[in-house]
Amino acid sequence: MPSAVAADTPDPVADAKAFRNYFVTKFPNVPLDDFANGPYSLNEDMRRQWEEKEQFPPYEFSLEMGKEMFAKPFKNGKSYGDCFPNQGIGIRQNYPYFDPGEGKVITLELALNRCRGANGEPPLSYVEDEMAALTAYMAFTSRGKPFDIKIPDDPRALEAYQNGKRYFYTRRGQLNFSCATCHVYIDENSMAKLPKKQSDEQELLTELSDYRAEASRLSCQVDFTEALSGIKVTIAPDS
Repeated sequence: MPSAVAADTPDPVADAKAFRNYFVTKFPNVPLDDFANGPYSLNEDMRRQWEEKEQFPPYEFSLEMGKEMFAKPFKNGKSYGDCFPNQGIGIRQNYPYFDPGEGKVITLELALNRCRGANGEPPLSYVEDEMAALTAYMAFTSRGKPFDIKIPDDPRALEAYQNGKRYFYTRRGQLNFSCATCHVYIDENSMAKLPKKQSDEQELLTELSDYRAEASRLSCQVDFTEALSGIKVTIAPDS
């Protein structure tokens, strides 16, 4: 007789299926591939504005900065491209991944800093503009490619997955936010009250392809003060 499976046994495949089914059921008229365009797949006005803005993208400066940094040789003559498959172009969708040899999750940011260390360069801060620009450029070279995250049938990988899932949904802090409820849309009349996005929030939003919009902010990255009293927000549908 087979043993019972514990209720909290990690099952990434089942989780992914349930996640997809939720949105396919909620938005039956949206083609599956179009969900990659986030809110622009759900609202014609937002999509039109997005397409018009893409003619002169506001993030172009950061992309150029990242492209220049990526191509600039290190002091030893090598570059970031020497550390990655395909010279680092079009591979963003493969990160993060679980390395069985090390028994840990490897993020793109960690891989970039390891590349720097292997070539005699100091590490970059994970929350400063340089790292944000680098990863944004690499993400841009993977534009249109679906994320291809593989979780091997390894107890350590499944434990890391479960820990991440638990952290994602756990509410914490003074405002009782979780990562799951962090992505919000700010009402247009409240936008001016919010402080400017810092580099770490901007980078996270850049990588948050699903349901990102012009009014998107990460509530857990915003310092809430009395000045923000009364603002109106809507939790994004991916939350």
